[in-house]
Amino acid sequence: MGLIELAKAYKADYETLERRIAELMEMQKTTKGENLYLLRKKIREYKEMARECKSIARWLESYYTDEKGNIDENRLHRQEYVGMYNAVLDTL
Repeated sequence: MGLIELAKAYKADYETLERRIAELMEMQKTTKGENLYLLRKKIREYKEMARECKSIARWLESYYTDEKGNIDENRLHRQEYVGMYNAVLDTL
């Protein structure tokens, strides 16, 4: 799995968490007492996980670019070299 595919996986996890957070937010309307406290705690945890997934996805998506948004050929070639190296190791 390359960095772009990994970024897509993190983005998909972010979207899944966002949908679940929306569901839990709706549940708050009908939840009371201790269950409401636990539900809010879970929402906070999911929000933090979603923020981390979004941040990591953005970092992975931009790994091959420089500050101006252009492809950084050095990083790109380094990744290709790592991919070839791993392919050789897989054959051993």
